[in-house]
Amino acid sequence: METGKSGSEGGCRKPNLSFWHYCGRLLRICPEQLKFVRGAQSGTGILKHGSMIVPMDITVDKYSSIYRLFSTNPFEDRKEAAREEGH
Repeated sequence: METGKSGSEGGCRKPNLSFWHYCGRLLRICPEQLKFVRGAQSGTGILKHGSMIVPMDITVDKYSSIYRLFSTNPFEDRKEAAREEGH
C-alpha cells in the first residue's frame, strides 16, 4: 500500500488490485503460476521456498487413513463422526 496525502489530509491509498493480483505481487508470483492457486482443488496448489516455486498435486483418496490423518477440513471430521455414530 502506498501512503499519500489528499489535500490537507494524510491517508492510505489502496491500489485498485484484485486480491489474487495483490497476492501475486506481494509474493512475487507471476500470473501463470497463480493459475495453480486460483480455484485450485483440495490437495493442489503451489509450494514457494525462497525463489523456487513448484506446482503440486498431492490429492489423496478421501477414504484413506492418510487423508483422515492430515485433513485440515473440520467439516469432514464432523461428517465422519456423524457417520460412525449412525452405525
